[in-house]
Amino acid sequence: MPSKGCTVCGACCKAYLSDPTDCKKCAKEACPVSNVCAADTKSCNVCSKCCKDYLSAPKACAGCVAAECKSATQTRPTFFE
Repeated sequence: MPSKGCTVCGACCKAYLSDPTDCKKCAKEACPVSNVCAADTKSCNVCSKCCKDYLSAPKACAGCVAAECKSATQTRPTFFE
């Protein structure tokens, strides 16, 4: 059962992961990654061909990643804090 207010995936929403640092570590290792297409290279976590502001909508970003990036799987999770 996820802990109240959990903002990461279910695998890491456990009462025993109440420390924010432990929760973030779990999320980095266990949670699926959301693709982020943005011109800001610190925010963008997809291939450079898709790091454009006009691709920021989830559907546009996903389409670009599928067509232009070798792998749709990225390595950085997105946190909602």
